[in-house]
Amino acid sequence: YDFPDGAASVSVSFNGRRVLEDEAAIIDDVTYVPLRSFSELMGAEKIEWDPQSRTATVKKYNMTATISQNTPYIEASGRYFYLSNPLKNINDRIFLPVRIASKLFCVDVDWNANSRTVVLKSTNRSFVSGSEYYNSDDLYWLSRIINAEAGGESLIGKIAVGNVVINRKNSRSFPNSIYGVIFDRKHGTQFSPVSYGTIYNTPSLESTIAAKICL
Repeated sequence: YDFPDGAASVSVSFNGRRVLEDEAAIIDDVTYVPLRSFSELMGAEKIEWDPQSRTATVKKYNMTATISQNTPYIEASGRYFYLSNPLKNINDRIFLPVRIASKLFCVDVDWNANSRTVVLKSTNRSFVSGSEYYNSDDLYWLSRIINAEAGGESLIGKIAVGNVVINRKNSRSFPNSIYGVIFDRKHGTQFSPVSYGTIYNTPSLESTIAAKICL
């Protein structure tokens, strides 16, 4: 591949075997792999590309992923993965960060700095769809506080609000549930939408997507 200036080719191994020869590279400090080659390596049953919408569809067993250059996230069977590092179009082929690609196919990924090799290993895990993965109560309340606090902001702004809630949930200084964090009154009302009642408004699609990304 004719990688962009500043990119550095890296090796990739899968279950101890060298793969994707000269097809992976570090670009902007992130390791990228070609979508089609990686998906084929992982045993994908279907890989399609729609040039009009600039969207790829990848299917393996119960996982169907929609990967578009027009959105900053990947949707996979009801789950959403944020692309903090965007897709790359190199010589008319789509490249994506290897850590996101590995999540779609449930493989472990590590980095061997000595040999500059991305180390991939099969697991016994299977992809869990969104209907099974997300706790319905967590999604219900997180999407509503995101919508109430940041309904008019960008997706990044919405994700920021969701991350505040989750970080508090994970802190010993706050309740250990998303509902508990949102309705916490230990030091007064934490989120004004609880007082105003807007917490109960139906969230937008983007607010729900933001909540799923955070979760």
